[in-house]
Amino acid sequence: MAAKPKGQKRRCERWYGDETFQPSKLVVLKSLLHERLRAGTTITLKVDRFDTIEYCEQSKLRAVAGSRKAYLNSIGNYYPQEVPSAPGGDTFRIHIEGDLNGRPFAVSRSFDYSGITFSEWGLPGSSPEYRKAVLAVFEQIADDIAALGDPSTQAR
Repeated sequence: MAAKPKGQKRRCERWYGDETFQPSKLVVLKSLLHERLRAGTTITLKVDRFDTIEYCEQSKLRAVAGSRKAYLNSIGNYYPQEVPSAPGGDTFRIHIEGDLNGRPFAVSRSFDYSGITFSEWGLPGSSPEYRKAVLAVFEQIADDIAALGDPSTQAR
């Protein structure tokens, strides 16, 4: 999946800035890279783009179905509500572009969170399982960058 061109947006997506993460995205990435690189290995990393995006089409459909069900129940209609499917509609993605040791690079990783349970009215980030999966994607990104910067580094 390519990075989002300016001005184009899916129907439901959330772009998370650095202020969303504590510690910041760059601090997390730096720490993870430090864990992965061999002692004495030095890399020069310039980050031009660091996108953290949550595509939430399926979550939106679940919320709409929940609202519809609550309304119908309130007027005495107790029909089961089917939630339409949006394949790939609940995905968290990290995309980083930049320069590593003088060479351009781009890495992307994502996970599907449609199977993670969170409150019907809450955001996915309220789920510990979701937050753990986000960290795993950061770790995969760090593995990819470490391997590019030091080919002898083994991915975890």
